[in-house]
This record gives sequence, C-alpha cells and structure tokens, in this order.
Amino acid sequence: DRVRGLLADLEARKDGLDPDEQKVRDLYRSYVDTQRIEQLGLTPAKKDLDAIANLKTHEDIARAMGSVTMGTESVFNSGIGVDDKNPDAYAVFISQSGLGLPDRDYYLLDEKNIVAARTAYRPYIAQILTLGGIADADKKADTIFALETEIAKIHWARADRRDADKMYNPLTVGELASFAPDFPWAVYLREGGIAPQNTESRRVVIGEKTAFPALAKLFAATPVAVWRDYLTFHYLSSHAAYLPKRFNDARFAFYGKVLAGQAEQLAREKRGVRFIGGAIGEDVGKLYVARYFPPEAKTKARDLVANLLRVYRQRI
Repeated sequence: DRVRGLLADLEARKDGLDPDEQKVRDLYRSYVDTQRIEQLGLTPAKKDLDAIANLKTHEDIARAMGSVTMGTESVFNSGIGVDDKNPDAYAVFISQSGLGLPDRDYYLLDEKNIVAARTAYRPYIAQILTLGGIADADKKADTIFALETEIAKIHWARADRRDADKMYNPLTVGELASFAPDFPWAVYLREGGIAPQNTESRRVVIGEKTAFPALAKLFAATPVAVWRDYLTFHYLSSHAAYLPKRFNDARFAFYGKVLAGQAEQLAREKRGVRFIGGAIGEDVGKLYVARYFPPEAKTKARDLVANLLRVYRQRI
C-alpha cells in the first residue's frame, strides 16, 4: 500500500521528476496500461519472434538461449553469484534447465496431482502457440512436450541437487567444452556477457556435472526446427504478463490455478507493484527510504548492529 501511494504521488506530480522517479513512474504506468497492451498486441514481441523464426543452426539456437535481452528458455541456466567456496569473489554458475514444469518429477512420476499437472501442460503449450499465431500448434506441442520429457530424464533429482559439494564443480570454459563438447559454450557464454578474450580460460562452476554431457548431446541431436518451436513457446509463455490479456489469462489458468491452486489472480495494480519491485527494486527502495526510513531510524539500526557485534566479541 505504501509503494502504491508513492506511485500515485509520482503520477500526480507529472512534471519535475528526477530520472529515477520517472523510471519508476513510467515502468509502472506501462505495466498497468492494459488498454495500450491490447492495442499493441504482439507488435513489441515481433522482433524477438522473427529472430527466433530465422534461427538456422545449433549455434544460432545456443546464442538465443544465452540472450539476456530475449529472455527465453535454455537447456542450461547461467548466472553470476558469490563463489560458494571463495566468498571474496564472484563466479559464473551454470546448471541444468529447460523445463516448463517445476521439476523432473512432473514428467516422470504417476502421482495423482502430478499426472493432472502434466495432462494440463500439453494443452497449455498448444494454447500459447495458437495465441501466438503459430501453425500446427497441437503437433508442435506434442514435440515440445516430448523434448522436455527427454530433458527431464537427464536432470538430477532434487535430493541430489541439495548436496552442495556435488553441485560445486569448477572448470575452465575450455575444460567444459571438452567435457560436454556437443554444446557451443563459447557462443552461449559470449551472448550472456562473458568477455570473448577470456572465454577459454574463464572459470565457471557447473552444477549437475554428470547431466551436462547428456544434455549437450540431446541439444545437438534435436533438430533446429524443434528448438525454434520450443524457444517460441517459452518466449511467449515467460512474457505473458506483458502481452495481451489472453496470454496472461492462459498462463494464470495453468501456472496459477493448476500448479499453485490459486482461485483468482491479484489485481493488475498489485502485480504492478511486485513487478517494479523485482525489476528496479533499488529505485523503488530509494523512494521508500526517503519517505518511510528517516535518518534517526538508520542511526538506531546502526547502534543495534554495533551492540550485537560488541556482545559477540565479548562471548567469543
């Protein structure tokens, strides 16, 4: 409610906003302007969708999978984080990925709720493709689901992924390319922002080590046309909140109702507050602190932390 109040104030002021305030106001306004979203249709997504449709080689597919700006799906997930075994440094982490359902078990087990989710997922794929104007949506949905099932068979189970030592496997990119040679690692990482001149010697930490060669083989063995359909579906699905209502409703009907058991979706304005908090949280936080966290509160917090440290030193 407080953040919504801040946003209402920004809207009321209209002029005289500093760059951070305008960024927050404009992004929120863009998110909640459903009339404009309906008018635009798929036009904002056309450039990316056309790029996916024109992918010709497996290297092209890997480049699209590594694209931060495109934001579709990949058989591998990469990101930057604090090195688990060297807290003074950051590391590039790479792990298994590629599924539209929450976990490998949803593709492989026969428990009642899992079967219900799996049964609903295939029509959801077809529905999203149909909304996106993709021909032969049902047939392509079958192929995408079959591909994800093969990916799931390779994935590690959750119990194995909880073992921190098993999930910590540092390699240079050159070593990774030799270990899982069927995936174009240099292309994928370069697209994600890893400096080209450092690619071969750059150290990365991979997770589910034994899954990597098998996922790379599956990547190379799957036709480019299938990967194009797979990327198109995941692109449309992951961006459903920013597309016309029919996409958003379809995604909520599956991920919200079927998977999460939610009866109805939050109001667009509340989702907008969450959206900007996730997308540009520092900018929103700056406005929040300026109004609701006065200097004396900061002083109290610092005193509290200093007192805790003083007691710890005494105890140690």
